[in-house]
Amino acid sequence: MSTSSGKSPSGDGKRRSRKKAAQSIPDILQKEDPSEESASLGSKTAKKSAKENKPQSQAPDTLLNQASPVSGSGLMPWVAGFALLGLGLAGLWWIDRQLVKNQSVANSARVSFATIDCLTPEAMGRDAFLEEVRFIGHAERELNLLDPNLTTMIAAAFRSHPWVAEVERVEISPATTRQGLAIPGKVSVKLRFRKPVLRVPLEGEPIAKDAAVEREVDALGTLLPTRPATLGVPALATRRKGMPPLPGSTWNDQVVQGGAKVAGELQKTGLLDRIQRLRSVGSGWELETSKGPVFWGRTPGFESAGEPAIQEKCRRLGQWLSAPTESDPPDLSKTQ
Repeated sequence: MSTSSGKSPSGDGKRRSRKKAAQSIPDILQKEDPSEESASLGSKTAKKSAKENKPQSQAPDTLLNQASPVSGSGLMPWVAGFALLGLGLAGLWWIDRQLVKNQSVANSARVSFATIDCLTPEAMGRDAFLEEVRFIGHAERELNLLDPNLTTMIAAAFRSHPWVAEVERVEISPATTRQGLAIPGKVSVKLRFRKPVLRVPLEGEPIAKDAAVEREVDALGTLLPTRPATLGVPALATRRKGMPPLPGSTWNDQVVQGGAKVAGELQKTGLLDRIQRLRSVGSGWELETSKGPVFWGRTPGFESAGEPAIQEKCRRLGQWLSAPTESDPPDLSKTQ
């Protein structure tokens, strides 16, 4: 009987059949269990859905573009902010310019009282005169040219000075510019001054050694301030009392008032400086001249009937004073 060392073909086939059968059992079981297949399918579907819903990482450029403030609508707030800032700075600059302009106008509208342009009384300096006007008239040192009451105030201040007879005009010129040059404002005052026509000797001894023993009045009998020179002004022949306390006041004395009126008429015709004294004689006046006494007549305004007019009296007096030959003095109270 013969013996073989190799495996028999029938045994190998059996083993392959069993192995194949074992591998097919899970597939068969898997196919036969529909619940497991459904569960597996649901799990795969859930994983796929989760994967789709998971946020994907964004590229760095995309993030930078979204965060950049200079793109799209993000630029508008910055532009608006810079625009508002520019408008604010422009507004502040304009306000500053207006303040500077207003201050400049205010400064140019103010002038010193000492710069007022005006004439001064005889033998009196301009600075001293203006300071007296300001002090007596209670005026401010600085004048505002924009003050609507400035003209009235200046006129009242000058009118209060005893040397001022009338304030004829007050002119206010505001500050201007001409050919690029600033011209400051200016105040000009036109005045008419009182003129001394008569010296009045005071009755009694002077209180002080250097006190005035004579005072001057104008043609209306107004007491004038003292002054160093009194040349060309005749004196009243009699001493008087009752001098008013302040210059600029009327001397209420009939003799002073009458002599001042006569002297005033002589001043108008230029004859006053040729008269040395005026003397009250009865109801009339006698004029003392270098050629002798001349009877004038009554006080101007109180002439008697038939008495020559003032102009006629002055004409005859002038002729007699200018005559080269000696002649009897005329009686001016009578017609020729």
